[in-house]
Amino acid sequence: MGSPLAGVGPGDVHNRAPRDVPLVTSGAVPVGNGVLAGADGLNVVFCQLTPQDVCPTLGLPTAFSVVEDDAGTPGAVVRLGPITPGGARLGQQVADAAAGRTYTLAVVAQALGEDVTVHVGAERSPRPGWGVRYSPGEQVGRSEDMRIAAGEQAELHVTFTPNEEAVRELFVYLACVQSGARLRISSFRLYEGDHAEAGAPDRADLLENSDFAAGERPWRYHFTQQRNVKRTYRRVSRLVTRLLANMGAAGRTQILGNVSSPVGERETRWLDGLYVDVPEGWDYPYLFFRW
Repeated sequence: MGSPLAGVGPGDVHNRAPRDVPLVTSGAVPVGNGVLAGADGLNVVFCQLTPQDVCPTLGLPTAFSVVEDDAGTPGAVVRLGPITPGGARLGQQVADAAAGRTYTLAVVAQALGEDVTVHVGAERSPRPGWGVRYSPGEQVGRSEDMRIAAGEQAELHVTFTPNEEAVRELFVYLACVQSGARLRISSFRLYEGDHAEAGAPDRADLLENSDFAAGERPWRYHFTQQRNVKRTYRRVSRLVTRLLANMGAAGRTQILGNVSSPVGERETRWLDGLYVDVPEGWDYPYLFFRW
């Protein structure tokens, strides 16, 4: 019970998403093949798997919204949290394309916060399966990956010729597989013919609401979250907390501090936490409900 590893088990370091972990092999007493190690005679534990190593983007939202810039111009802002290797895709179903004709998808995107690697493409939409939010379909066309520097804006484009089957379920998109990335998309155009500079303004656009002036419809944002990584993150967080407690380090947070402090005389903190408005008289359900 006096060990700094008391209360720690194999499940706390179970790795659900394969990754390389630097193991301790010498200089300390390895535990669990070296994912943990202790120093003889010292209150020191080496922990080679931390929550930050598991997923630095956990807690960041994966979302799509339409936001106006300082000039009042609308654009799509895409955020990526912890996602699967399939990445996230923002796109639209195409209804007016014809088989055997050549089309070009051109997208103007800006990297926000840090460098972002993206690509654009067209595919035959997959039929969603039970319990699967999205899975990539049959590729019709795909551009090369482009790295956009932070704060910079670039145009990505791809030219493709769909067949009869692809036309019936054609989906064009911009994709990113970089967790934590943020993008602003100001233009999303699909027109007939080869690529032309500046999005070919003289050609008819086959997409609806391509400038996002009408909001988020009919755009679709597909992604799948890394749920296994979330479980690993939770267990490793518990591991680090347990190790710190065993070594005498007190973890203090606002929530734990509020829960651990006793309720004082005439204190009614639950009224602030359970209700939007403070209940009065017969409107106080917890006072009159017979548990």
